[in-house]
Amino acid sequence: MDYHEAVGKLSEALTETFGIKVSPSFVKNAENLENIKKAAEGDVVALNKLRKAINADFILNLDLQTDGASEALTAELNRLSEEALNNPIGTELTLNDDKAIAALNEALYTGKATIEDIEKMFNNANLAMPEYKTMTVPGEVTHTTSTAHYKGPLGIEWDVTSETDTSTDRVIPYFGD
Repeated sequence: MDYHEAVGKLSEALTETFGIKVSPSFVKNAENLENIKKAAEGDVVALNKLRKAINADFILNLDLQTDGASEALTAELNRLSEEALNNPIGTELTLNDDKAIAALNEALYTGKATIEDIEKMFNNANLAMPEYKTMTVPGEVTHTTSTAHYKGPLGIEWDVTSETDTSTDRVIPYFGD
């Protein structure tokens, strides 16, 4: 197995294990490789570092356009994750950073992430998924006209025309009010 194939296989294995797409550049990072090794040996601290790094990699690769959105979302997830570790089980934690919420909404609205991706990211951080709502965004209306020409017995010919309007409305989940 060559180097590139090994990197690809490790990326796939991490993606399968953590449920979040891991980039090849993540696997090439020396610190991440060390945490992968230690986590495989049962080191819980390394496992938590690995989870945070995988989330950060996922968020970075969403390629969000809003200035500082990726950093804000990563910081908010890390804050909530630390808070969860330092509070009794069942303590309600709130996603309350406006820029982090905007980052989640941008990822969902642009189709760069699904609600399932976001849920996996929160699960990976050992956090409950925040409540979300849905909205319907009107899409384009496509008008289609088709005509079929028929030729029957005795040389009788006719055309049949049909017209259809198709709307591509999208239902998009979002966080916040």
